[in-house]
Amino acid sequence: MIIGAGLMQVKAIREAKALGLSVLAVDRDAQAPGRAYSDYFECVSTKDIDALIACAKRYSRRVKLCGVVTAGTDVAYAVACVADAVGLPGVSPENALHATNKYLMRTRLRDHGVRVPEFMRAASLEEAYHAAETIGFPCVIKPVDNMGARGVRRIDSMREIGEYFDAAFSESGFYDDKAVIIEEYMDGDEISMDTIVVRGKVHLITIADRHIEYPPYFIEVGHSIPSRLSAEKRDDAFDTMKKAVAAIGITHG
Repeated sequence: MIIGAGLMQVKAIREAKALGLSVLAVDRDAQAPGRAYSDYFECVSTKDIDALIACAKRYSRRVKLCGVVTAGTDVAYAVACVADAVGLPGVSPENALHATNKYLMRTRLRDHGVRVPEFMRAASLEEAYHAAETIGFPCVIKPVDNMGARGVRRIDSMREIGEYFDAAFSESGFYDDKAVIIEEYMDGDEISMDTIVVRGKVHLITIADRHIEYPPYFIEVGHSIPSRLSAEKRDDAFDTMKKAVAAIGITHG
């Protein structure tokens, strides 16, 4: 079962088929590109966890459901909830939520000694003003539970907090948490790191340099592989990743 059938999932669907698996794809878009490559398709929103679970249970009575995955990070919590509901391996729903909700994530990382920027949660404009005053400028405002740089912006003054709070706040609530996070702005190289965790051991797949443009927004326009970071910095980043994976509690996935 692949949750999502957009362009990001087409490769995953085709790879699963190449392994000899049948694929059930679900997406709210009845014309999703992945539908054409799937054996079964259900028109279900990737945000509707109850409907996704019902769909998985219905199919598990007809075929042997052996895994629940996605090829994007936006629906990691949904994947975890479905896998848990039908008794399949994966990240627990609680840990998946801590891996995607930025406030919960940073709190858990900080509590386990993993380096994070200074941060505060804000559910109102007044709380955002207080957070920005506490953290200082420049800072960054982000929806607490969304991805893909939606609603993310560098903030350099109290005036900008007032101007851009609503835009960030409106992008929150992907899984019902309506709030933003105000973070310390940190200047430096930005990377993406992909890993697979098997029986608690973290295996590095790749490190890519991310190319971020259009300030004061943070729009990712591409990756470069291999990373140009020094071996020492790559090793340090991977060490931090392993600590983060352990802190979040991911042992398989």
